[in-house]
Amino acid sequence: MRDEVIELTCAYLRRPFRFPVEDEEEFEIRRAAQGLLTRHLRRSGGAEFWEVEELELQDAVLVEPDFQDCDLSGVDVRDGVIVGGNFRGARFLRFANFDRTWFTGDTDFRAAAFPRHVSFSGALFGGTTTFAEAGFEGRVDFTDARVERPDAAHSWPPPWRAWANSPVAHARLIPMKTDRRPPSAAERRRS
Repeated sequence: MRDEVIELTCAYLRRPFRFPVEDEEEFEIRRAAQGLLTRHLRRSGGAEFWEVEELELQDAVLVEPDFQDCDLSGVDVRDGVIVGGNFRGARFLRFANFDRTWFTGDTDFRAAAFPRHVSFSGALFGGTTTFAEAGFEGRVDFTDARVERPDAAHSWPPPWRAWANSPVAHARLIPMKTDRRPPSAAERRRS
């Protein structure tokens, strides 16, 4: 029964949804569905805590989801939209797939624990994002990830840094071994 409730809730959250909100009633139902997930995934939930194998949220639109202190066994949010997410202290136990996810608003991954398999490949970060004090068992993949506001007070996991070629461009997240800037295309051609 629990698995069916989770599957139906995730299916609902994958339905098309426009944000900013056009339908206030639909917005409240969506927030209640998100609350149902987080209430049963939060470690401090006691008898309400459910062990869930996987959250299938590909293409979902999550508005201000509060996954703080939740245990998330497997999470797949590929191609989704997260409007201001709180993942502080969340534990991703098996895998976390945020490939091509658009993070709008501020997103907090402080003190989150990530497993061996975690990917943000092609993700777009629109607000301030922090991974301060987050732990990673393996390497994290930010290949082709972009940052809309590279001058914001972001905190990326090492060795990733936001790098913009111009002040008006999106920054790319690139792995850097030092705090030096990466070589320009002209510098790379000369070497």
